[in-house]
Amino acid sequence: MPLPKSDEEIMAGWSAQEREFWDWTEKNKNKILDTQRYGAEWNAYQKLMKQAWPDHDILEKYEEWAYNWHRRFFVRNKHIISTRDFIDMVSQTNFLDSDNVEKVYHNIRIYDNSLIAIGETNFGGVVTGYAFMPEPGFLEPKHTDSDPDVVGNDILAMNIHIPYSPSLSRTSSVRSFDTGSVPSLTTSSTLSRTLSELSIRSQPLSFVSTEDSIDARINSPGFAMHLDDFQTLRGIGMGFNNGPSSVFGSIRRKNSQRRGAIPIFPPPERESEETRSVKYETLSHNFVFAQLGMLWVYNGKWESIRGRNPADAKPGRWKPNGFAVVVRLSPKGKPGEVYAICHPNPRSQLKKIEDDYISEADVGRLPRSEFKRGCVLKYHRPGHLHVKSKSPFWLAKIADSMQELGSFEREFEFDIISLTELQIVNAKIWDYGLDGRTLVPVRELEDIDQ
Repeated sequence: MPLPKSDEEIMAGWSAQEREFWDWTEKNKNKILDTQRYGAEWNAYQKLMKQAWPDHDILEKYEEWAYNWHRRFFVRNKHIISTRDFIDMVSQTNFLDSDNVEKVYHNIRIYDNSLIAIGETNFGGVVTGYAFMPEPGFLEPKHTDSDPDVVGNDILAMNIHIPYSPSLSRTSSVRSFDTGSVPSLTTSSTLSRTLSELSIRSQPLSFVSTEDSIDARINSPGFAMHLDDFQTLRGIGMGFNNGPSSVFGSIRRKNSQRRGAIPIFPPPERESEETRSVKYETLSHNFVFAQLGMLWVYNGKWESIRGRNPADAKPGRWKPNGFAVVVRLSPKGKPGEVYAICHPNPRSQLKKIEDDYISEADVGRLPRSEFKRGCVLKYHRPGHLHVKSKSPFWLAKIADSMQELGSFEREFEFDIISLTELQIVNAKIWDYGLDGRTLVPVRELEDIDQ
């Protein structure tokens, strides 16, 4: 369902007469309010309208215009962004475009959002479901920077080196979702096209063993890997904190039985501008991300609601756990993989949620038996996804793209990237000359901890 129109969009479609109605209403606000005050004549409003619009037909048109104009708030308050609309909205956003970013987060803040399903997993020895509630601003930078190019707390960065990988889905196509001015996009990426072209080039393939020399080749300037093998390697749990060489070191440690040869394609003699752009984004190690919301975990018996809609479960079964859900951004602002990040000190935000629950229970909107002091905080274990989870962590990947989300029937894993705290800093848009505007951390990675 399309989003309700903004005031600007509504006014852009007005006729000259409708704009005249608006001008008169703005100039006579106080007179209109006076007709509704205590002591006013019972027909004061009708008298004012007939005086302003003596022609009956024009008065009817004014009343119709006024009804539609004033009910816009009701329409917006009743609108709920569906799971699919939310996923498409984020997937199609260019986060380098400040206007698009402002519209996306404006929509998240003013419209009701349902839980966005992530899926189910037995991570940490607990079989249960996970979802996130769209709510930006959960994470904050450890060091606030006053750089004029800072983009605000909706987009942040971390001090970790991980090669960026855009969405590589071959089949998914995102339907157009209108956020006001966001163009229609698809998830078929330039990277996928470029690697497909590389795979059919009539050049001899050179093979390297994953055990011997892949570390050297991955760091070479002309590195390009077959798409299938690239996805296979990325699908393995990656417990690394440094550059790409340690990625493959980790893969060897966890999968020492694998000795498959990986084809490395020599770069073409002449690269197009499109290919250079893809390489630039693929090899970037800056971890810049956009906040999506807070991670929630199902705290009841998951087996009892599997196959139904867990989002409609008994109130109080879903709990926020102190993690944030974010989508990683390419240097050019394209959404990529989805991650869960542990908040270093979420108790104040969790307490606010608990206080809101208790206030709702006090007036009878929620069952008091489920929502009393401790209904949120007593289930929180710092760094743990679930109160009974045995595997704390700080950063983990949960999806290769936004398009993988949206179903509780999806089985997934928390691919742990870091077990220790990572420093969150501001991000900014920097102009790199020929490379153009780019999203980067405000502070250089080696300077963040100083």
